[in-house]
Amino acid sequence: MNRRERPLRILCVINLPWDARLGATRVWMELTQEWRAAGHSVDHFSLSDAFPRPTRRNTVLSLRQLLFVPRAARFIRKNGAGYDVIDSLLGTIPFPKTKLRFDGLLVARSVGFFWLYEKFDRHARNRWPEIPRGKLAGRFFYSFTRRRGLRSARRAIDQADLVNLPNDDELRSLRQDLHSAQPAIVQPYGLSEERRRDLSQAARSPEQRLASPKVCFLGMWSVRKGARDLGEIVRRIRTAAPNVSFRFLGTFTDDAVVLRDLGIERCEGCEMIREYDPAALPTLLADCTAGIFPSYVEGFGLGLLEQLASGIPTVAYDAPGPRQILAPCRAEFLVLAGDVAEMSQRLAAILRSSPAQYAALSEKARMTAAQYSWRDIAANTIQIYREHLSKQRVMIFAQPFGWRSPGGGARILRALLRDPIYPVQLICTSTQHPPPQAEVSETHLPLRPHFGRLERSRFAGIAHATSSLFAQRFSRGLAQICGNASAVHAIAHGGLDFSHAFDVAEQRRIPFFLHVHDDFLYSAHVPNLVANRAMARAWSGAAARFVISDQLGREYQERYGSRDYTVITDGVDRIASAPQLRTDGRLRLYFMGLFHLEYESSLRTLIDSLRQLQRDGIAVSLTMRCGSLRRGNFAGAEFIRVLPFADETEIERDLADTDLLYLPLPFDAEHASFVRFSLSTK
Repeated sequence: MNRRERPLRILCVINLPWDARLGATRVWMELTQEWRAAGHSVDHFSLSDAFPRPTRRNTVLSLRQLLFVPRAARFIRKNGAGYDVIDSLLGTIPFPKTKLRFDGLLVARSVGFFWLYEKFDRHARNRWPEIPRGKLAGRFFYSFTRRRGLRSARRAIDQADLVNLPNDDELRSLRQDLHSAQPAIVQPYGLSEERRRDLSQAARSPEQRLASPKVCFLGMWSVRKGARDLGEIVRRIRTAAPNVSFRFLGTFTDDAVVLRDLGIERCEGCEMIREYDPAALPTLLADCTAGIFPSYVEGFGLGLLEQLASGIPTVAYDAPGPRQILAPCRAEFLVLAGDVAEMSQRLAAILRSSPAQYAALSEKARMTAAQYSWRDIAANTIQIYREHLSKQRVMIFAQPFGWRSPGGGARILRALLRDPIYPVQLICTSTQHPPPQAEVSETHLPLRPHFGRLERSRFAGIAHATSSLFAQRFSRGLAQICGNASAVHAIAHGGLDFSHAFDVAEQRRIPFFLHVHDDFLYSAHVPNLVANRAMARAWSGAAARFVISDQLGREYQERYGSRDYTVITDGVDRIASAPQLRTDGRLRLYFMGLFHLEYESSLRTLIDSLRQLQRDGIAVSLTMRCGSLRRGNFAGAEFIRVLPFADETEIERDLADTDLLYLPLPFDAEHASFVRFSLSTK
C-alpha cells in the first residue's frame, strides 16, 4: 500500500504547552482529533513534552522556547523515520531534512505570521510610545528572542517542503516581504461540528439578549488585541447605551492590568474572567448581545469564530485574519483598523436593534461560522499533503547566477524551465545574492564569501583563490539541499561548484546532468590542470551532457572522451519578417550584457571612432545596458547612455531603436576558445 492509499503518520511539533486554552495549540489539537477520526496516526511533540514541569514565568517560557528547537531536532532524528508528515509551528524546525534524517513532507504552519506581527509591533511603538517597555535587561532579552524567532522562522520557511498559512494576507507577505517562492497553501481554521452545535444551542433568544445588553471580548489581553482602544470603545458604547455591561473572557492577565488599560479604577458592569474551561464557553457566551474583536493582526481568529457560532453579531477590525472570516458580511461587521468611533457606532446599533433585526444579524453570524468546519479543513489538508508527498523528489539546478540575473546563462535557464515537467529547486552559487523573485524556489549557497570591490578589480584572482578554503562547507550545504533530489543539473562556469554537485550526485546515486555554456578552460577561476581534471570526471560520469554549440561538443569529445551530447543554445521567440529601415541619418549602437574588465580597451577604441564620426557630421549614440561602467571609460562621451539590466521585453523595445549591435570582445589568444565555441550563439 503506497502513501496515496494508506492512512498517513503525522507528527505535530509546537513550542507551546499542549493546552486547549491556548488558541495556537488548539489548532493542532482540533486537527489531531479530526485526523484520528479519519483513521490517520497522529502524535505530537510540544513544549509540555520537552519540559514536563509547567511554568507561568514569561522569561522561563521564552528560554524554554529557545531550547525547544534543538530538542525537537533530536526527537525527529530519533523518531522521524516513523512519520510521513511533520506539521510544525513555523520556526520550530529551521533545519534541512537531511540533518533531521527525515525524508517525508516537512510542513511549516503559521498561526500568526512573524513579519506581519513585527510590522504591528513597530506601528504600536510609534503610536503608543508611552507603553511601558520594561527594564533594560528585559528589553534586551526579549529583543534577542524576537530576533532569534524571526531568523528561525525564515530558515524554517526555506527548509520546509510546504508552508501552511491561515489567511491570504500572510501569503502576500510571504511573496512580497520575504520574496519567497516556497510552495504555500492557505488553509483556514474552523470549529468541530460538536463545538459549533454547543455554541449555537446554548445561545439565548434575541429578546433575552436585547433585554439585558452585554458586549463580550474574547481573547488574551494585549496591545495587538486592541487593549489600547478598548477603554475609548467602552466609554462610547456606555454613552450610547448606559445600561450595557461588558464581559472580558480569557484575558490571561490580572484584572488590574485590564482596568489600567481601560483607564478606570473600577468598572461597574464589567466582568473579567482571566481563564475558563473551554467546555464552559457556550454558557459564558450564551447571554452576550454583541461581540467586539479589535485585533490589529491575527493568524485567523478562533475567538471571533466562536462568537459568530454563538450567534453573536461581532464587530472586528479590518485586519489580517478577521477580514478573511468576515468577508461575506464586511458591511455589517468590519471597520477600519483603529477606528474606535465607527466600531462603537456599529456595536451601539446592534444593541438598539429590534428583535427581528437582531435575529437576522445573529443568523448571518452563524452562517459565516458554518463555512469553517474542522472536518472539511482537515480532509482538504490531508489531500494536499498527499499531493505534495507524491511530488517530493525535486530536480536540483545549480549555477553561478540567479534566476533573474542578467546575462545569457540565466536566459537559457529560464527558457529551459519555462514549463518544467518535474518540481525544481534552484541553487545560486554566486558570491552575491541572486536578484529577488517569486517565480521559482531558489536558494543562495555561495561557493565562497564575497570580497566587495576586490571582485571587480584586476586582483579578483586573489578572491577566486580562496574557494578551496570553503569547498568542504559548500559541499556539506549542497548535500543537505539535495537530500530529496531526484537528479542534479549543474552549469560549469567559473568555479568548481559543478564538480562538487557531481560528487554529491554520485554519493546519493542520482543522475547528474552537465551543462557547458562556454569552454570551461576559458571561464575557469582555477588552474587549467585542476579545471581539466574536474571537467573530465564530470563529462565522462554525467548521465547526459548539454553544450552551447556543436563545435564545443566535438572539442570536448576529443579532450575528455567520446560521449553523446545535446546542443542547447540561446535563442529568440520570433524573427523579424523584414529588416528595419533607417532614414534619419543617425547611427545607434547597442550593447547588452555583463561588461568585463577585458572589454575596456575595445570600448575606448570604439569611443574614439564614434567621436570621429561626430566630427564628420554624423549623429551617433551608444546604449550600454550593462548596469554600470567605470566613469573613466566614457568621460566626456555625451553620446553614451548606461542603463540598468532589464528583462527580455524591455530589451526588445531597445532593439526597435537600434542600428548596430556591439560586442567589445578582444580577438586575442586569451579569448580564442570563446570565439571558437560560443561567439556564434550570442
